[in-house]
Amino acid sequence: MAQKVIPPRRIRLVHLTTGKKVIAELRAVSRIALGVYISGQCPPGRYEIELDTDFRIIGSTVRKLSDTPYQVVDIEKVLRKQEVLDRLLLEEFHLWHLSHELEPSEVLADPSDLAEEQKQLIKQELDKLFILRQIHDIRMFIWKKGNYQPLGEFFLDSSCESDMNRLIERALASGEPIREQLLAQEMDRVFDVHVVPLQKKSCGIAMIDITDMVTTERKRQRQEWDLYKQVLSIVTENKLVLLQDVELYELIRQSDRQSTIYIEEAADLARVRQAIREVLEVCQLSPARLLHFIVAVNEAATNTITHGEAGRVDIYLSEKEQVCRIVVFDQGTGISLSDLPQVTLLPGYSTRASLGAGFQVMLSYADRVLLNSSPMGTKIVLELNTSQATAPKRER
Repeated sequence: MAQKVIPPRRIRLVHLTTGKKVIAELRAVSRIALGVYISGQCPPGRYEIELDTDFRIIGSTVRKLSDTPYQVVDIEKVLRKQEVLDRLLLEEFHLWHLSHELEPSEVLADPSDLAEEQKQLIKQELDKLFILRQIHDIRMFIWKKGNYQPLGEFFLDSSCESDMNRLIERALASGEPIREQLLAQEMDRVFDVHVVPLQKKSCGIAMIDITDMVTTERKRQRQEWDLYKQVLSIVTENKLVLLQDVELYELIRQSDRQSTIYIEEAADLARVRQAIREVLEVCQLSPARLLHFIVAVNEAATNTITHGEAGRVDIYLSEKEQVCRIVVFDQGTGISLSDLPQVTLLPGYSTRASLGAGFQVMLSYADRVLLNSSPMGTKIVLELNTSQATAPKRER
């Protein structure tokens, strides 16, 4: 059941008793024995076989095959990096043999009867293996019967084992590869995980460390966000401001909530308009100014029903700042950053995921419009400066 080593690998055998060194070629590998080609003398006994920097093997010569120079070496134990591991690494060594890269120039050093197309295919696959082994941020495992066997030095972070079990269950059930990003909390690293179903209800797992990539992308997105924020603020003379979640909630904390109205259909808009009138009646605004502000809020709320399916309107007052803030929430898919200039600045522009043409009305009739949007939904804050009217103290 041994597998041929093509092309043969040069190895060195060191006799453990005499220290004699023998140069040989590794020609075949199984999980329990090696087949080596030795052109010279090879005294019987126990040998240490040096393969490369990854593995060394302790084994005993069994016999020569007839009168040929071929020798069978029975594997006793596998060592790695000068240390004997707690368990025998026979399975890991065998997997190493199967996946160990060959220099692309040596792939077809010993021509065979393979067709040229087959040779090119083999060379392509070995080129891929060669490239993968140069990437040090890939961790590979074999999962079988609930156990994770590392193909290398790395062990699975226990904090992501439950998520990994979930992916394995999905891959085995579907028979298709599964891909997902997981956070290894103990290591504080993010991995792009690929789970591939194999034979006999086992899975191959590749974990690619993308932490630095994610950090770089977040930095790029933040820079892009800041650029859009500055441009929109300048173009609208500070009337349109983009907010992050933290900035939005800090702004809301400065005000006192007066009323909340949930909106699911057009009939709910009348309750929103009535609530605004009741809250702002103490501010003694001119009828035209109050009407314009109600129109702006009504536009935001209408688009929430149209594009976000459902939402909520919160009405806040800040006596200290003398400002009314009305926050309109929706549960839509949000506005992409690239669509923001068109959605907010172009009259008549509208997309299914956006708040539509109403931004022009909001910017015209509100003193300031603050926007927070993500795939979880959109929040619009419409501000009205109440200091332009003499407002009596409101009884509490």
